[in-house]
Amino acid sequence: MADMVATNGDALASLVRRYGRLIHRVALGILRDTGEAEDVTQEIFLEVYRKAFLYDPARGSVKVWLLQYAYHRALRRKAALRTRAAYRGESLEEIDELPDRFPRQLTREECRWVIRAGLAQLPERQRATLELACFEELSLRDVAERLGVSVGCTRHYYYRGLARLQAWAARQACAEAARIP
Repeated sequence: MADMVATNGDALASLVRRYGRLIHRVALGILRDTGEAEDVTQEIFLEVYRKAFLYDPARGSVKVWLLQYAYHRALRRKAALRTRAAYRGESLEEIDELPDRFPRQLTREECRWVIRAGLAQLPERQRATLELACFEELSLRDVAERLGVSVGCTRHYYYRGLARLQAWAARQACAEAARIP
């Protein structure tokens, strides 16, 4: 670890040779996906290389430190993948059948109409906040500055607006489902 603090690349290679398979096995056990486990393993070793100065031998061995990194990083990755709905553990055969299970996609024009209709349902401040944050990709701090309100108010407008849009979309989906025979 001292060699890595001194930015010795050979020290990293030695660490990877010694613990790479173990870290990969831990990540694979949590993620159940070889590609994701490889990515997490690589990220762990790069982060350890950058943060080698944080290692404290009094708190445990290098192996334990790496295992903690692997465990926590893999759990965070799994949570992130679930949040983005990219990780459900489905087989490739099930994924190939997805288009048959879902109705057709909306056209670009239909998407525009749905977005405009949903935004039109919102109060002015919520609509403006969402448009600035989502379409112009401004941070909430920048949106607050542009609207002349506090960041707290902007955060309120943003999350209330999203909640109203979700509720509106759910009502529209229910109404559409009721029309489909």
